[in-house]
Amino acid sequence: TMALRGIDVSYAQGTINWSAVYADGVRFAIIKATQGRGASPTTALLRKFTDSKFKYNITNAMANKLTIGVYHYLNCSTVEEAEEEAAYFCKIIAPYRPYITIFAAVDVEDGRYPQYAYLPKDKLQLTEIVNAFTERVRRGGFTPAIYTNRTFLAGRLNFGELKCKTVWRAHWYANETTTFEEWDSAD
Repeated sequence: TMALRGIDVSYAQGTINWSAVYADGVRFAIIKATQGRGASPTTALLRKFTDSKFKYNITNAMANKLTIGVYHYLNCSTVEEAEEEAAYFCKIIAPYRPYITIFAAVDVEDGRYPQYAYLPKDKLQLTEIVNAFTERVRRGGFTPAIYTNRTFLAGRLNFGELKCKTVWRAHWYANETTTFEEWDSAD
């Protein structure tokens, strides 16, 4: 089998030349759409917001025939806030529904800055929050997924209780391929 090349993008990548991306062999993009509270002086004051490059990225990825998935960076501490963030995410991505054929994921991780780590440390509470988010995404007509890392799968989420089992697992700071045999952190 041949692996497809893809990229994960947000405002952090700046203004992307999408035709060059396609010419380089990239065939899918996972695009950040929205976020709960942020870490900048401006976004920390907002309850939720749209990534500043979302519209540019998704319209240009569509124009260059890439397969598309989207994600929301979760920053909440209650089920009610999770449902609010998920509803906002669904509203922002709805105009692009026919083009979002991979998934609509929730990014579950703590940021680099402890003062902006809103996710609860309690495993059951965070699992309920993620379930509320993914179920709202499903009701919105999208295929949910969870983007997270090994630490969260092993210690911050109760994998057996997750209603969505589709995991896009972060494997940061490594150039090697992750194999399915390594998928032991979810047990």
